[in-house]
Amino acid sequence: MSRVAKGHIEQLPSGSFRVSVYAGIDPLTRRAIRLKSTVKTEQQARIELGRLLKEASEGRTPESGATVANLMDEYAAVAEWDVSTRQTNEGSSAVRSSLPLGP
Repeated sequence: MSRVAKGHIEQLPSGSFRVSVYAGIDPLTRRAIRLKSTVKTEQQARIELGRLLKEASEGRTPESGATVANLMDEYAAVAEWDVSTRQTNEGSSAVRSSLPLGP
C-alpha cells in the first residue's frame, strides 16, 4: 500500500516561505527524508509544495545520508571477492571518504 506524502508551508521571519515534504525513511541511515525548498511568495510556495509532493509520491528522493564508506561496507558484506581482494579492501576502509554522496 502506497503512502500519501505530507507537507507544509511556513513563513519565515524574512518574509520568504519554506516548503517541507516528508518523503519516507532513508533505508541506509534510517532517518526521515524531507524535501525542502525556500521561495519568495506564497503562490510560489503552493506551486513548490505540489511539485515536492509529486516528487515524493513518485519515490524520487535525491537526498540521502549515504556516504561512500557506508555503501562500500554494505557492498563488501555481499561481494564475492577472493581472499586477497577482501584483505586489500578491508585494509583501505580507514582511508575511504566519509563525505556524503550527491551534489
